[in-house]
Amino acid sequence: MDTIIQVAFGAQVDSLADPNNPIILNARKVFSKDFGYKTMAEMMIIFVFPKVAKLFGIRFQKEPINFFQDFSKKIIKKKKDDLQNNKGWGKASSFLELVLEAEAEHERQLMNSNSEVEKEDEFGFSVAKKYMTTQEMVAQCVLFFLAGYDTTATTITLATYLLALHPEEQDKLYQEIVTISDKLMSENPGKI
Repeated sequence: MDTIIQVAFGAQVDSLADPNNPIILNARKVFSKDFGYKTMAEMMIIFVFPKVAKLFGIRFQKEPINFFQDFSKKIIKKKKDDLQNNKGWGKASSFLELVLEAEAEHERQLMNSNSEVEKEDEFGFSVAKKYMTTQEMVAQCVLFFLAGYDTTATTITLATYLLALHPEEQDKLYQEIVTISDKLMSENPGKI
């Protein structure tokens, strides 16, 4: 979870040292709901018929999703302020920074050329570069986090279960980790 939060938002979280962090608590709330028929039907309506879901007020768990939306907006504002005040972060290390950096570069090009920057796609059609709105960035960050958290947790759970069933594979995995760790430490002394 910590890595996904770092990659999506650029925020540092240590879920083991601080299990009561609001980010961690809200992430757990999102996935704590039992997945019965009602929940599956709601999810299907949300994904297949989003306008119907909006009309009837069907949403994912409101409180944690609102938390992540607000969290995303605060980070976007801070990162934009940092960029405008020339406190850039160097090389982009998160999804948000990458999007904001591309947007800032596009704006610099527009200011320098005094015209809309256009390109042609592979079919010869004129395509104006368009970057995400703040609302789109927020939606992508929340989606990135939710999709990444669930799939990563499921994969790690399954891998752990399979390793418990096959102790001989545990030994192979351990030897592989030791071999790669030794190689990395010899190539990058003091960095790992």
